[in-house]
Amino acid sequence: IKTSVSMSLYADETASRCKYVASDLHALEAWNDHNVMGDHYAIAQPTIRPLHSTASAIESFMVWADVAKRGGKDSKVVHDKMRELWIQWGMPGSGYTDEHTYWNMMVHNSCGETQVSDPTEPAFTGSLSSVKAPTISGKWEVVMYQKSAMGIGQQANNPWLQEMAD
Repeated sequence: IKTSVSMSLYADETASRCKYVASDLHALEAWNDHNVMGDHYAIAQPTIRPLHSTASAIESFMVWADVAKRGGKDSKVVHDKMRELWIQWGMPGSGYTDEHTYWNMMVHNSCGETQVSDPTEPAFTGSLSSVKAPTISGKWEVVMYQKSAMGIGQQANNPWLQEMAD
């Protein structure tokens, strides 16, 4: 791989294998939004100012794509983009007619329910005839699973999660 970038809070094992390490903001320092379930969407707003000279991964991608300029420690790049997208996609059908009121209510409530059209399923036109089942060569078989408490490892350095039973 010619270029590898790790967007991380820590200089962990993944970061050590990448050519570039771009720091990311902690969840308490960054704007974000989440699709919690179904038609329920949530906004996460920063509760503290960034502690160091870092930028969110979203802002970094926007700068690298040349659609934004780095905003500095008090950057509003992600806030402005999120506001634009929430007004574009969330406001229609919400009952609000004023953009300012809609955005302020979404940030105040931290969430909103929006009817979104069902995703379409692409048609598969390939062939699976050449795919063969793996052969087991010995008496041991490795089964890997995702630990329910640890997820994908984002909180792997949290000692409380290390002690949790599966």
